[in-house]
Amino acid sequence: MNSVDNLNGIPVAKGTGSGSGIVGGGFYWWIPPTTENGFGGSESGKLPANGSGVGEFSRLLTGLKPSTTYHIRAYIMVGGFTRSSDEILFTTGPARLPAVITKPDFTLNEREELFVKGEITDVGSSLVDIYGFVYATHPNPTVWDRALAFAWDTTLPIYQGKTFEGTIKGFVPGKYYFRAYANNGQGTAYGEEFSFKIVSYGNTDTSDKYAWSENTGWLNFNSWIGASVFSDHLEGYAWNETIGWIRLGTFTGGTAHTYSNNLEDWTSYETYLKDYGVNNDGYGNLSGYAWSENTGWINFKPVGGGVFIDPSGNFSGYAWGETIGWIHFANTTPAYKVVTKWLSGATFYPLTILTAGNGKGTVSASGSSFITGRPVNITATPDIHSVFAGWSPAQCAASFNMPGSALSCTATFNAKTYTVTVNKAGAGGGTVSGGGSFIYGAAVKPTATPDSNSVFAGWSPAQCGTGFNMPDSDMICTATFDVKTYSLTVKTTGTGSGGAFASYGSGPFAYGALVSLQASADSGSRFTGWSPVPCATNFYMPASNLTCTAKFDKVYTLKLQTAGSGSGTINGLFSQYIGYLAGEEITLPAGAPSSDSIFVGWTGCSANFSMPAS
Repeated sequence: MNSVDNLNGIPVAKGTGSGSGIVGGGFYWWIPPTTENGFGGSESGKLPANGSGVGEFSRLLTGLKPSTTYHIRAYIMVGGFTRSSDEILFTTGPARLPAVITKPDFTLNEREELFVKGEITDVGSSLVDIYGFVYATHPNPTVWDRALAFAWDTTLPIYQGKTFEGTIKGFVPGKYYFRAYANNGQGTAYGEEFSFKIVSYGNTDTSDKYAWSENTGWLNFNSWIGASVFSDHLEGYAWNETIGWIRLGTFTGGTAHTYSNNLEDWTSYETYLKDYGVNNDGYGNLSGYAWSENTGWINFKPVGGGVFIDPSGNFSGYAWGETIGWIHFANTTPAYKVVTKWLSGATFYPLTILTAGNGKGTVSASGSSFITGRPVNITATPDIHSVFAGWSPAQCAASFNMPGSALSCTATFNAKTYTVTVNKAGAGGGTVSGGGSFIYGAAVKPTATPDSNSVFAGWSPAQCGTGFNMPDSDMICTATFDVKTYSLTVKTTGTGSGGAFASYGSGPFAYGALVSLQASADSGSRFTGWSPVPCATNFYMPASNLTCTAKFDKVYTLKLQTAGSGSGTINGLFSQYIGYLAGEEITLPAGAPSSDSIFVGWTGCSANFSMPAS
């Protein structure tokens, strides 16, 4: 025997079988003084495990008493013998009901079908064997009222929480209460209670409202729910003291409608999804069918009968129920009749649906005219490039009751906006404009203006330059600016000769680019400089084309030598050949006589002179 664990509050026994010839396994349990040999009573039991008994096997322990200590052994069957493990003890928890919630996001559609949701959050101290929803016309409904039970769930009984949902149908007008429920061995738990109303408006007289059935008694056409008579059909309900509610038609819009009344192959359950009811030909001649859940169809134009409303709104004639027989709408003795107020003055008020805004969309309504208090449904559907901003005036909404006057409801549609972002790229500079938010289809044309030292190279993508109609997505337009370039020409001049060039080629060069010039004089010449400004060995390219001229001038040789009976040097040399430009000022150095000699002076040249052009 391995252990008894807890799975969502339910004990789970675990064991292990090893060896050969094992054909099954399980668990013995008992409550002293019952022993393990007394199996079969209410205080002991034998449960086969899930599996063959080979290796690990387990079993949920259900149906146990709460707050009780149990003894348990695992066993395996080998051949005709049974071998069991050491016993262990475990104690069950206290009795707990399930925990269940009713979710608040329930919906009631136009067919008066209630879509509900619930969740079991804790199964309690034993397995949940049934769950669902209960509902009634009074608060705190229970399983003894009407229930939508999930008995078909193949996972029952369940040992862990789960969500569930369902649809409840077949309501007649009135106020209802509902809630989710779940049941385990300890009892039934309920979730939060919610309520809703099924409303019908009647326009039959509050006093003259009764028809008579010999078999079922009075039919009230103006109960607290009521019946409504229109020029082409009837809506609402009548109440019979014996058979309950009689539905006069499935349509509830309060606008023009003619029931199809195709009754072939219908069942009572399906009638809530079909188009049946009593029609009016506009002259008071009624036809078609009403429905009773308890007695079936009631024909308002049967063979040998028929129901008629005169110009004063008085009903007369007979309808026929397939199980209850004739229904009489007017009588002298005893006096009773049904009278409608609609044919003698009830007023339809027109409903107009308009649109506004710079967007587009479609609008619709459940009718074009309504009597006061009738429910109205209007819809607004924006197109793909628009959003619905709301209804005006304030009383207009997706659903509302018609006021006692004509009404215009306006749906505002705003066009969706998309963003154009304008960016710059390239080494140049400039300004861009024309970005922002635009509606779908709007004309867009960004602009790009280069600065004085740049040129505009183009837009990317190309349509940003030509202009475009705004698509249904954001756009990025990029303007490329390049720096302007200028040419550089290198020339030479002067009486001498030599070579000159730009170190990084002849250009063109962008404004502000670093330019390096080199000049190399030939033999017999000297480089004397660059012109004009800013030409130099290194300079930055100006915002204009430029010609740089290197000047090379011819140089003339000055030969220095010594003479006389003494000896010495000229600046450490015995003789010099030095090149000078014509007109260059020269200062000859003093000679350096030897120790046994003196420097007397220069001959052929003075100590200071201008170099001649020779």
